[in-house]
Amino acid sequence: MDIRPNAGKVRAREFGAFFVFILFFAVLSLTLGSKFFSWNNFQNILNQNMAIALLAIGSTFVILTAGIDLSVGSVLALASVVLGLVMARLLEGRWIPELVIIIAILAGLLTGLLCGLANGLLIARFRLPPFVATLGLMAVARGLTRVITRGMTFSEQPEAFHLLGQGLLPVAIVLLVFAGAGVALRYTRFGRLVYAVGSNEKAARLSGVNVFAVKTTVYALSGVLAGLAGVLLTSRLQSANALLGLGYELNAIAAVVIGGTSLMGGQGSVLGTLLGVLIYGMIQNCLNLFGVDPFWQEVVIGAVVIAVVLLDYQLQRKPES
Repeated sequence: MDIRPNAGKVRAREFGAFFVFILFFAVLSLTLGSKFFSWNNFQNILNQNMAIALLAIGSTFVILTAGIDLSVGSVLALASVVLGLVMARLLEGRWIPELVIIIAILAGLLTGLLCGLANGLLIARFRLPPFVATLGLMAVARGLTRVITRGMTFSEQPEAFHLLGQGLLPVAIVLLVFAGAGVALRYTRFGRLVYAVGSNEKAARLSGVNVFAVKTTVYALSGVLAGLAGVLLTSRLQSANALLGLGYELNAIAAVVIGGTSLMGGQGSVLGTLLGVLIYGMIQNCLNLFGVDPFWQEVVIGAVVIAVVLLDYQLQRKPES
């Protein structure tokens, strides 16, 4: 049973994102042929956007509560360098490689969790605007990565750790996270509370909803997923440095918005976000295949996001006019 408020509107958004995905996929297949329609290219799109996908899942929960998380790119980098530092120190002590991997991954995930909890407490307990709180943590996390690395790159890693970010394994991990997040948001009480807080926080509080717990949980979830993205990206690149994740927060938000989640909160879905990530990945991919300058690619993607937000704003206003 679908417990989402305004389930019809949410399904309409999912259908719209699916229609855009199919249309875009068909057009690119016809215009670019084997350059686009090939398994190697599809695998490249998936692998290049796995970190964005994980950040987008966390951002979906946050945005559904009418919040925003601008810190996820920096949290990704911080989790990555903490993981790299822990690995380097433990390997110097000649620890068992398998144990080093487990401890380092847990350290990366814990870093993400602590950053997410910090955001949640600042926003839910101290009532700071999400934009201000997460912007501040973005600066703190990015600064800490530079303090830890001092311009260095951590590349000393066990060979077994590299397997985590290669081939289809990271794609499978991301899809499992999508499935779990989708079930939680669509079929559980927690999912209903997330939609309730985003739709009308005051009414949710008066109805007995623990708004503090809901908001803290969604920001903690966003932080953990940023930590997981840092783990997978570090494995894929086989190094950790302070520059990882630059601008990823905006890419994740773009994917969420393209997938039909409203920045005003209360409407959207994980399925829509999955489609949004794929559409975003195809846009980037086709711009690369057409040889568009990287700087112009940012302009194009930014324009797409503005157009989608304007459309969403008009759709939100239409029932009231």
